[in-house]
Amino acid sequence: MSGGAADWYERGLYAPFAFDSSGAFLPGGVKIRQLFVSPHADDRKFFYGANFELSYQTPRFSQSAVGLEIRPILGACNLGWELIVNPIIDLSFAPAGASTFGPAARLARQVGTDTWLGVEYYSSYSPIDAIPPADRQQHMLFGVVDFKVLRLDVNLGMGLASPTPLMRSSRS
Repeated sequence: MSGGAADWYERGLYAPFAFDSSGAFLPGGVKIRQLFVSPHADDRKFFYGANFELSYQTPRFSQSAVGLEIRPILGACNLGWELIVNPIIDLSFAPAGASTFGPAARLARQVGTDTWLGVEYYSSYSPIDAIPPADRQQHMLFGVVDFKVLRLDVNLGMGLASPTPLMRSSRS
């Protein structure tokens, strides 16, 4: 759930979750978001901003319960297409906290007044001070749909993730 306090400022509260292959519900925690973007971003061909998310995540989704995401936003929107690039920095507040670099991108097409279909790419290169080789990085690709219900923005996605080192078998 998110809401705009001004056309350049938005705040949000998120409760991420997933379902595993057996259909079991997996709660992910909670996130509080503060988003700052260029004024009248919806009317611009190029826009920019920054997003800050303070989160509590369950152990299944993060090795650190509390974290801060800093997400610079660089975007272009023209002729019903939108491209957004995010060079994301994640900070962990765990005892052995680490920072990660996670570039992300979104390409979407407007298919209705308040409806977009697209793909989103997320990655994680951790730790930031020693970016690992490609086979030790995580990459995710999602098909997404964004729409409005009443005044709320709804974002749904389904995707695939590359195996992370923790998910690989001990024989690999």
